[in-house]
Amino acid sequence: MDLTNEIIEKHGFKRINNSMWRLGDITLQNGYTHEGGTLHERILSTKKAYKVSFLGEYFRMITNIDQLLEVKELNI
Repeated sequence: MDLTNEIIEKHGFKRINNSMWRLGDITLQNGYTHEGGTLHERILSTKKAYKVSFLGEYFRMITNIDQLLEVKELNI
């Protein structure tokens, strides 16, 4: 299942501003990912994602609930 802002908040993240959430040392920020080699492929495969920062440094991009749960384990 793809992530939404509401799902992020249901998993305990608190909104910092319109595009960022925080839970302990983890910060999430709205973003997008894409796949493909050509511009056309990239445009067609664009998907909403969240940029994950842990302790102030970029960690990875996530797009689904399973990845969100993996990231939450960093806080333990």
